[in-house]
Amino acid sequence: MSITAFFTPRYKFLFHGLVLTLLVWAVIDSMRSTLYMSHLFNYHENFKYYNVFKITIQVLTFYLLSLWLIPLVITKRKKGIIYVVICAIIYTLFISWSHLNINSITYNLDKPVTILDTFSNFKTLFNSFLDFTPFLFISCLYGISVVDKTSLQNNFRAKQLEFTGNIIVMLLIYQLFVLNSGTGLERIKTFLEILLFTLFFYLNVLLIGPTLLSEKKLGKYVFLTIISLIVILIATKLIYGYSPNLLVSTIFFMLTALLSLIYCYVRLKLKYDQQIFNLKLGAKDSELQLLKSQVNPHFLFNTLNTL
Repeated sequence: MSITAFFTPRYKFLFHGLVLTLLVWAVIDSMRSTLYMSHLFNYHENFKYYNVFKITIQVLTFYLLSLWLIPLVITKRKKGIIYVVICAIIYTLFISWSHLNINSITYNLDKPVTILDTFSNFKTLFNSFLDFTPFLFISCLYGISVVDKTSLQNNFRAKQLEFTGNIIVMLLIYQLFVLNSGTGLERIKTFLEILLFTLFFYLNVLLIGPTLLSEKKLGKYVFLTIISLIVILIATKLIYGYSPNLLVSTIFFMLTALLSLIYCYVRLKLKYDQQIFNLKLGAKDSELQLLKSQVNPHFLFNTLNTL
């Protein structure tokens, strides 16, 4: 994919400028906060350096994902996904390292942290990995919006488009619920709870939902749904250590079931329409082949001989 594809048509210049302006504003605001805290609490000089390093890594990661890795995923899927995973690992390590050093300065531990030390701090690694998800989400939107539309159409089929849409929606959900649920152990608990509902959502879309919509087995669907609710309530109790609010959990479960059932219906409807289209296309192709055979010279010669 050529560099010029990111700048044509001309409206992309305006889009790039807007994103760059927002990014510069965010960097300036972060640096201002860093300098203010450093001056207010008289932190060591390295406090500023580690924060600058963290901001630099975040900016580089954003543009690396948006302008290279996301377009690479579109054109060369497997290779692109491998590179995104490698990028996530490197980002997690460096951000964890900077966080641990900042905390060391903040709490006057006077003990520099090495990259190897980050492997022993699972909580920081997990939180840094979660911080990668908003970069991936925003980069997906930015990268897809500026990539060459012809390349996008040529490399994205219906299933691939569905998969990409699901990934973006999941990243948005984790951004809204997990990253805004506090820090440390609370994030992990929220992550596990959202993971439970995510698993039920796709279980309902792929397995449970078709028993109602395709097989018309209402009793079986209700039974499997109730079993799923009980499993989620028990698992939630194990995660948090206490019984969840039954009403809130049930409402959230029913909302998940409804949305997944709607999604399941749309998938089945599109699949059915595609099958009908293929059958009609096959019938038209058979008619065309029949007409071609009728105008074949051998066919006309045999017909004349019969007459």
